[in-house]
Amino acid sequence: MTNSHKATGARLLGIDTRALGIFRVGLALLVLGDLCGRWADISGFYTDGGVLPLSLLQVPRFRFSVHAMLAGARAEEVLFLVAAIFALMLLAGFWTRIAAFGSWFLLASLDARNPLVLNHGDELLKIFLFWSIFLPLSSRGGSRRRHLSVFAAALTIQMCAVYFFGALLKTDSAWRVSGTAVYSALSLEQLSTGLGRELLNWPGLLRITTFFVYYLELLGPLLIFVPWGNRRIREIAIVLFVAVHLGIAATMNLGLFPWVSILGWVLILPSETLDAIQRVLGWGAPAAGSGALEGGNGSETPNLAIQILGAYLLVAVLIWNVRTLGTNAAEIAPGPLDAPLLVAQLDQRWNMFAPFPNYVSGWFAAQAVLADGSQVDLLNSGRPFSFKRPDDVAATYADFRWRKYLTNLGRPQFERYRQALPAFLIRQWDGSHSGAQRVERLTVYLVWQNMSLGENPPVTTTVFATH
Repeated sequence: MTNSHKATGARLLGIDTRALGIFRVGLALLVLGDLCGRWADISGFYTDGGVLPLSLLQVPRFRFSVHAMLAGARAEEVLFLVAAIFALMLLAGFWTRIAAFGSWFLLASLDARNPLVLNHGDELLKIFLFWSIFLPLSSRGGSRRRHLSVFAAALTIQMCAVYFFGALLKTDSAWRVSGTAVYSALSLEQLSTGLGRELLNWPGLLRITTFFVYYLELLGPLLIFVPWGNRRIREIAIVLFVAVHLGIAATMNLGLFPWVSILGWVLILPSETLDAIQRVLGWGAPAAGSGALEGGNGSETPNLAIQILGAYLLVAVLIWNVRTLGTNAAEIAPGPLDAPLLVAQLDQRWNMFAPFPNYVSGWFAAQAVLADGSQVDLLNSGRPFSFKRPDDVAATYADFRWRKYLTNLGRPQFERYRQALPAFLIRQWDGSHSGAQRVERLTVYLVWQNMSLGENPPVTTTVFATH
C-alpha cells in the first residue's frame, strides 16, 4: 500500500486519537448517567419482586445476564456499583480495555435482565462499548494522529449504518411521499415535549423537516466516505446530524438515543477540524504526527486472530442489517455463523419510526379499589382515579423506561408479561398502606387514540390487566 493510499484510508476509515479520547469520556459519562437513571427502579425492573419476575424472564440464546442470577435489590445494587467503578476507570483513562469490557459486559447483562425497558439508545451504547474494547482509548497527548485498524473502520462504518439502514427501513409514504412522518411522531403525546406539541401548528415546516431528515439519513452516511473535499463534507454532515439530534431531544422524550448518537459523530471529526478546535481553545498547536497510526505498540493493536474476528464481525453486521430490510426482526432465523455476532450483541435493527411512526397515542391508568371503597390510580402517585385526559400525557410516565415498558406490554409478543404489572403495583401500595387502605382489586387500562384517523380521533379505553 502506498503512502497516499494509506493516508486516504486513515482519513476515511481511521479515527483521530484525540476524538477517541473525547469518545471515551463521553461513553463513561453516558454509562454513569444511565446507571443513575436506572438506580431508582432497581426493585421495579431488575428484581424477582418487580414487573418481570425470573419465572417469566427468558434470556435469549447467546445472551447472558449475571443480573438474572440474582433476585434481591441489594445484590443488584452491588452490580450497579461495580459497573460504576468500570465507568469511572474508563472516564479516568485507567486500564481502558478492561474498563470498556467490564462496562459492556455489565450493560449487556443488565439489558438482558429486562429487555422491555430498552430503546435504540441502549442498543447503540452497548454496540459502541463493544467496538471500543479494541481501540486505543487511552492514547494521550495533542499529537495529530489517526488510528487506522479494522476496529476503527468497523466503528466508523457502524456509525453510518445506523442512519443508512434506518432510512432504508422508512418505506412508508409518510416519509417518502406525503411528508407527514415528523408531524405524526410529534402527535404522540406520550413522546412529545411542550415544544414538540407547539410545532404541530406548523405542518408545512414539519413536512420539509420530514424530507430533510429522510434524505440526510439516506445520503449523509455515504457522503462522508467521498475522498474529495472530505473535511468540509464531514464538517457539514456533523453539524446537520447533531442539529437533528438536538432537535429530537428538544421535541421528544427518547432517553439516551439522541445523546449517544451525538457522541458517535465525534468519531467522524477530521483531524484538521480538531487542530482548529485545539487552537481556538488555546491548547497550543497540535504536534506533527504520522497521519495514520496502524498500531504502534502491542497494547494498542490486538493480535492477528482478534483482527480477523473484527473483520468477520464487521461483515456480519452489514449482512445482518441487509437481512433486516423488509423483515420483522422476529422473523430473522440466526444461523451457526451468526453466533459470534449474537454473543457480541451486535445484532441490530434501526427501525426508529419505521416503516412509519406509531399512530397510537395514549396513557395508562391503574384503577385500584381500596378496602374502604375509595378508588386511586396506582400509576399516578395514588391520586383519585379518573379517566379524564391528563393535562400532560407524557408526565403520566415516571420516565422514558416506564413509558417503554408499558408501551411494550401492549405488543402481542409481550402479552404474557402483563399480569406481573398489577401484582407489582399492589405489592408496592400495600407495602406502605394497611387496613382500609389496602387494595381489594386492580384494573389497568390503556386509554388511547389512533392519530392516523385525523384530528380529534375517538378515545378508546382497553382493559390491559386485572388482579
